[in-house]
Amino acid sequence: MSPKSNPAYAAGTIHPTMYYGDVEVLDYQNTTKIHIRFVETGYEKWVATKELGSGSIRDNTLEIRTKKRGSKHVQVGDVYTSNNYGDFKVLEYNGFRKVTIQFITTGTIITTVSTQVDARAVADPYLPKYYGVGYLGEGQYNTDHPAHTIWSSMLYRCSSGNEPITYTGVTVEDHWHNFQNFARFYDLNYVDGYHLDKDLLAPRSKIYSRATCCFIPQRINALLTDHRNDRGDHPTGVHLEKGSQKFIAQINKNDTRVNLGRYCTPKEARAVYLREKAKYIRQVAKQALTTGQILDTVYTNLMQWDLSRDNDGKLIDNDSKVTDKD
Repeated sequence: MSPKSNPAYAAGTIHPTMYYGDVEVLDYQNTTKIHIRFVETGYEKWVATKELGSGSIRDNTLEIRTKKRGSKHVQVGDVYTSNNYGDFKVLEYNGFRKVTIQFITTGTIITTVSTQVDARAVADPYLPKYYGVGYLGEGQYNTDHPAHTIWSSMLYRCSSGNEPITYTGVTVEDHWHNFQNFARFYDLNYVDGYHLDKDLLAPRSKIYSRATCCFIPQRINALLTDHRNDRGDHPTGVHLEKGSQKFIAQINKNDTRVNLGRYCTPKEARAVYLREKAKYIRQVAKQALTTGQILDTVYTNLMQWDLSRDNDGKLIDNDSKVTDKD
């Protein structure tokens, strides 16, 4: 049988290599001169039957790149340190475009390309990089999705050392540590301009979750905001008028500050503030329910909201609970 008639190395036949994927025979001159092309990169070279049969031929274009980075070619069993996600191990090498790796910290297994492995530019979608608990996960949602800002802010508020006083002890359910799950909830429930709320489905809840959260109009969300951090020496809704040394009670209605009168003591002013604020909340709640902006459960809880207590249910000051239901 002449060399050119050898069917094992005829033009068009495909042969595997150990580390560089399959090659195609373009031309067979003799046992030491076979023209081949790497299927995955298109690189062409001349090799011998011994090299082709053993699979030991190399794609020089890839080899040049790895040499520039000062590292050897990717091999099964190698352990690398990624740029941002810790160590990972190469489990399988099935060609340049299919390298299976496993991250040591989380056990996450992904498939990538060898150039990404060699550059250490691989990402672990399950590493909790957001405030020690949150991770992006695997799915259709990425950091460009509008839910990402809300999700990240939620995790930030619930992180130790970051939370304002009103979020002390508040947590996020494990299911929402995965951004894919939160983004899916967002797509199903978000209404343009609404804010995420954890209190009105489950009053004064201490956890952000699917069961406790809903999106509500910004106007209603602002009504219940606790401003204890910036209220000064007097209760919320009360401030001292320097000239008269009287205590003024005020509330905001439709972004306008409304004066409720001057009183001799902060307790008197506070009582007026609580009564009028409760009336205003019920008024806004009725309007929102009528126009379909809130759920029945949210409406019920707004109508019963006790402004005299903080997020833990404790009395904010010594004023009595407001019971006026006008």
